[in-house]
Amino acid sequence: MKNIFILICLTLLISGCSSWFKTKKENVTPPDNRSSEIPLKREFPINDKINPCENFYEYACSKVIDSFKLREDRSIHIFSFDDAEERLLDYKKKYFVNLANIKPKSQMEKEIKTVYLACMNEEASKKEEVEIVKQTISQMNSITTREQFINMVARNITEPLTSFVQFDAGLPNQDNPLKKDLLFDNSLRSLPEKTYYEKEELIKDLLVLIEDFFKTIELPDPSERAKMVYEFEKDLAKIFPTPPEIQKLVSSRTSISREELIKDYPYLKLEGFLKKIPKNTHIRNIIGVEVMKFLDDKLKTASLEELKNVFLYFQLKQYMDDAYPDFFQKSFDFRKKYLGGPNVRPERQERCTKLVMNSFTKELDYILMPKLFPNFPKKKFVNSIEKLRKTLIDQLKENSWLTSEAKKEAIRKITKIKLQLVSPDNNEEWDFNPRTSYWNDRPNGNVKKLTKLIMDKNLKELRENVSPDRWEMGPLTINAYYNPAYNKIVFPVGILQYPFYDVNESEEVNMAAIGAIIAHEIGHSIDDNGNKYNADGLLKSWMNDADKKTFDQKSAYLVTQFDKIGHNGKFTLGENIGDLVGASLAYRTAFGDDKNKSKELKQKFFLQFARLWCEIQKPEIAELRLKIDPHSLGYARTNEQIKHQAGFKEAYSCKDTDPMVIPEADIVKIW
Repeated sequence: MKNIFILICLTLLISGCSSWFKTKKENVTPPDNRSSEIPLKREFPINDKINPCENFYEYACSKVIDSFKLREDRSIHIFSFDDAEERLLDYKKKYFVNLANIKPKSQMEKEIKTVYLACMNEEASKKEEVEIVKQTISQMNSITTREQFINMVARNITEPLTSFVQFDAGLPNQDNPLKKDLLFDNSLRSLPEKTYYEKEELIKDLLVLIEDFFKTIELPDPSERAKMVYEFEKDLAKIFPTPPEIQKLVSSRTSISREELIKDYPYLKLEGFLKKIPKNTHIRNIIGVEVMKFLDDKLKTASLEELKNVFLYFQLKQYMDDAYPDFFQKSFDFRKKYLGGPNVRPERQERCTKLVMNSFTKELDYILMPKLFPNFPKKKFVNSIEKLRKTLIDQLKENSWLTSEAKKEAIRKITKIKLQLVSPDNNEEWDFNPRTSYWNDRPNGNVKKLTKLIMDKNLKELRENVSPDRWEMGPLTINAYYNPAYNKIVFPVGILQYPFYDVNESEEVNMAAIGAIIAHEIGHSIDDNGNKYNADGLLKSWMNDADKKTFDQKSAYLVTQFDKIGHNGKFTLGENIGDLVGASLAYRTAFGDDKNKSKELKQKFFLQFARLWCEIQKPEIAELRLKIDPHSLGYARTNEQIKHQAGFKEAYSCKDTDPMVIPEADIVKIW
């Protein structure tokens, strides 16, 4: 299970839909003039045919959007994030081409090279996939009783194999963040969210796809098998928590005892797994009682044939690629049609580069970072962050609605936020994978071996204190995050590229970009989720009931505002508060009470802020992100936030009746 709950961060798939912000037809660049090329520093020309006071996003972004051609093997391009990501990807691809022909300089590099070359070995992949399918079918044929099946999936909990429940041991304990909690998950669903199961055409095609799976592995009655699998996952999806529900559950107390797990869900057979877990480990039930009961009941009442078909489908479909090109293409086309997948698949060398990037993120960054960012001006960057921290503390001191005790605790929390910048400082912070050897001719085996090593590492860490200084992402990641359990912000060097940061730009312009991002992350410490955690990372709110009531009243307009434009205002509230704090804090830090700074400089500030969210993507991606991503779409992160910035109205001499201006009474200022 991916540890999706720890990071309250800027996702790389912050969404927006180009069809929602099209400019007038006469402003669209002819298609044959568009380009997918990634420049060293992209220009963002304004669209002077659009009034910035009417639609600032189009004013700032429509020209760059209209000039860009989304690559056939891409589904989305957020210019600020993906320009930087594509440049780094290109560098890493060239690194692997060179590495294939030289001797590795370390054990770490040897592992990376072996896994990469195994991935590039298409014939080995074909052979291995056929063997995996053959062995798995043979295993299912050997299982003749329900008890045998139940025992098998119970053993699989600690293996890189399909089980009815998976574990995650990555969430910090809510009362002692140096300890990790255990929680359960389930991944036996083909679609990302329950409303997709309500789409008739999609479901028809999904049934065909599952049937094709069973035809491909040459099992009889493929249609009946497909119906069994579909009914299972459809019923599970109905009761599985939605992303907004999971978001809420993560910061709630959802304890469940070992005794309850064993007594209430006897067919999951968790006794053997729980024996491997220290007795003092706290267990949380994030997916809920209803899901656990459903899985337990299925193991008790479903036919053995149904259980085996569900296992076969979810275990094997991930391995049906090189050796099963027809089925893979059908699966690829399904994702393209309904889930925003790209039109064509990236070429193999890129796929293998990304495989290693995802599997050995920190190892690869450790090797390449000194070559890519040899002399980053860290001191200047730190000074900007400390200015933002001071501004927020000043604003909290001026706050008129917090009770005195809450104000004191909020200031303590902001003062205590730890900053981890640019790159890890030692091995403990790097938190590398366990070292081992890999196979030259077993690409899937390598992935399973690494997965097993990390699973064992996570189980081992339940027995010991875990360093709060550990980085959750590599330093070349184009991202940043705030972790409430450790009250820390991590800013990798990867994100410190234009338009986020330019060492040659004025402080005001940089403050609009990287400053707003830094302030966004600081804002998470006091958003609707962050106010549940105190300065020491404990799930202990520093607000009393009166403070919370006022906070809810002040943030209610944001919920309504984003609901009106088709977002889930409550789900996106934390990120929207982060954006609001980001823009407001960056502007005050950049300009303060200085009346002498020009309108032109202030206009540059807001333009640079908007450039962070210029994006183009397939409509299906926008639909998906509206359902599962707590971040708002790009046009909303620009226009809806700038409406709350009084400085914008001044900078562009907007009238009270302009769409980008809202009544002063509606301007949200929480902090």
